[in-house]
Amino acid sequence: MADSTPPKNHSASSITSMTKNPNAVLTDMAQHDPNRAKRIMTNRRSAMKAKQRKKMYVSALEYNLERLYCEAAALSARLNLWLTDALYIHADNKRLKQCLQHVVQQIRLQDTLMDETQKEIQDLKRFVWSHKTSFIEQTDALYIHADNKRLKQCLHHVVQQIRLQDSKDYNIAESQPNYST
Repeated sequence: MADSTPPKNHSASSITSMTKNPNAVLTDMAQHDPNRAKRIMTNRRSAMKAKQRKKMYVSALEYNLERLYCEAAALSARLNLWLTDALYIHADNKRLKQCLQHVVQQIRLQDTLMDETQKEIQDLKRFVWSHKTSFIEQTDALYIHADNKRLKQCLHHVVQQIRLQDSKDYNIAESQPNYST
């Protein structure tokens, strides 16, 4: 809205008096130009609100900055822990890979030994089958000899038992009184 009264030209002394006591100047201006005084009051309120918002914004930024510094410190500590864990995991992984290589090498060695043993067993089977009759005869002779020896021992034991029994029977017969005479 256009102002119907032309703006006043203030002198240098009135400007310095405005800065010294702005409320007095404003009341004086409200008498001469009420719309201008109203605009100035509205502008002052808006400026105060803007200052308040700016203070709140700066305060919020400072709070966020402090919070972000704390988060950064916590994340840095966690990162250091993770890096340390990663080093341990890497070392453990390397050790496990070496262990796995050793186990695989042992398995290959055992497989080689197993193959050699199987081959040797097959060779021995072929040898036994080629000399089967003489081997069986020798084995049978050993069994017969062992059985004969065992039978001789049993027979000797039985003979001793019979002799012992006979001697006991003879001693019992002599110790009994003879009633027939």
